[in-house]
Amino acid sequence: MLATATLAALLIPGLLYAPKIWARFRPAPAETPAWNMPIDPEREGSGAMRKAIWGGALAAASQRPALGWGMGAFREAYDRSKGDTLKRLEAEGGRTADQAHSFYLETLTERGVLGLAGLLLFVGVATAAGLAAVTGGAPDARLLTVGLIASTVALLVHGALEDNLSLVPHGTLIAANLGLLVAAAPGARDAGRSRRAAGFAGMGLAAVTACLSIASFVGTARAEDAKQDLVAGRVDRAMERYAAASRLRPWDDRIQVARAEAAEAAARGGRGIGALKEAEASYRAALAVNGSDPVTRHQLARLYLAHADAFGTGGQREALRELTLALDQNPYYAEIRNDLGVALLATGDRKGAADAFRRAGEGRSNFVDPLVNLATLALQDGDRAGAERLLDEALQRNPGSARAAALRITIAGRTGS
Repeated sequence: MLATATLAALLIPGLLYAPKIWARFRPAPAETPAWNMPIDPEREGSGAMRKAIWGGALAAASQRPALGWGMGAFREAYDRSKGDTLKRLEAEGGRTADQAHSFYLETLTERGVLGLAGLLLFVGVATAAGLAAVTGGAPDARLLTVGLIASTVALLVHGALEDNLSLVPHGTLIAANLGLLVAAAPGARDAGRSRRAAGFAGMGLAAVTACLSIASFVGTARAEDAKQDLVAGRVDRAMERYAAASRLRPWDDRIQVARAEAAEAAARGGRGIGALKEAEASYRAALAVNGSDPVTRHQLARLYLAHADAFGTGGQREALRELTLALDQNPYYAEIRNDLGVALLATGDRKGAADAFRRAGEGRSNFVDPLVNLATLALQDGDRAGAERLLDEALQRNPGSARAAALRITIAGRTGS
C-alpha cells in the first residue's frame, strides 16, 4: 500500500503537467510583435529558444569542462559561446539570455562536470536515504517521507527546463527536503565527536553564506535606491550609494556599469575630469568581472569619444581597442560598428571610417546614422548627388531621423532647391 502511494505521489504530478511540459517544445509563435523577427527562434515556440540557448550553454561548458566558469558566471560564458543567430538577435532585437533555462546546464557551465557530479551524488544519496526511510523507517513518518520525496522529485524535474533551483525559495526548499530525507533514514545515530564537529562546521558554513546573502541583498537595495536618486537628480547621493552597492556586490558588473553612468551624469553636471575618471574606472571594473559584454565595451569607448579633450589621443586609442574587441565578440552591432567609423575618422583614417559606416549601414534597418555619416563624407568630397541618394535611403528606412532630415534641408538650402 505504501509503495503504491509512493509511486502515485511521484507519477501523478508528472502526468498532470505532461501537457504543459510538452507545450514547451511545440511551435507556438510569440504574441509579442518585437519577438517576431525572422531570425528569432521564439517564433517556433519557447522550446526552440531553449534549444538554441542550450546549444550555447553546452558550447560554453565544453570550453571549461572540469571546473566550469565559476559561480554566477553563466552570462559571461554564454555571451562568449552563443551562436551567430542569437548574437544577431541580441544586436538587432535587444534580446539575450541571463540564464540557461535548465538548472543542470547552468550548473554544468558554472561548476563543471565535477560540480554537477557532486550535486547529483548528494541528491542521489539523500533520495536513497528517503527511500530507505519509506521501507524501513518509523511507520508514522513514512507518509511524510513520501511527500518529501515527491516534492524533491518535482523540483528536480522542473530544474530540467528552468533555473528554478537557483532561486532562493526553491533552493532553500530542496535543501531542506534533502536534509530531512537524510535525517529520516533508519539506523543508529552516532553522536560522536567527529559527527558533532562536522555539524558545527556545517553550521559555520551556513552562517557565512547567510552573511554573504544578506550583504548581497543590501547591495541590491542600495543599487535600487541609487537608481531612484539618479532619476530624481540627486547625482552625488546616487554615486555614493552605487559605490556602497559595488562594495557589497563586487561580482555584479551591472552595478559597476550603473555606477559609471551615474559618474558620467555627474561629469555633465560640472564635476569634471574626476567624475570622468570614476566612470572610466567603473567600466573597467565591470569588464574585469564580465569581459564578454560588448555593450559595456561600447559604453567605455563612447566615454572616450565623447570626452576627447579630457582623455586625449590615449583615449582615442583605447576607444578603438574597445570597439574592436566588442565587434570581435559580436559583429552584428550596427551601433558599435558606426562608432568604430567615428573613432577611425577622428584618427584621420577616412577610408577605414567609410568602410565601417558602409558595413554598419547593412545592420538594423531603422538605424540610419551610418548612412548620414556616409552622406557627410560624400559632401566633403563634393559628391552632392551621392549624399542626397544616401539621405533619401536613410529617410525611407527611418522617416523620423532628425539627423538625416536636417542634413537634407541643409543641402537643399545650399542649392536653392
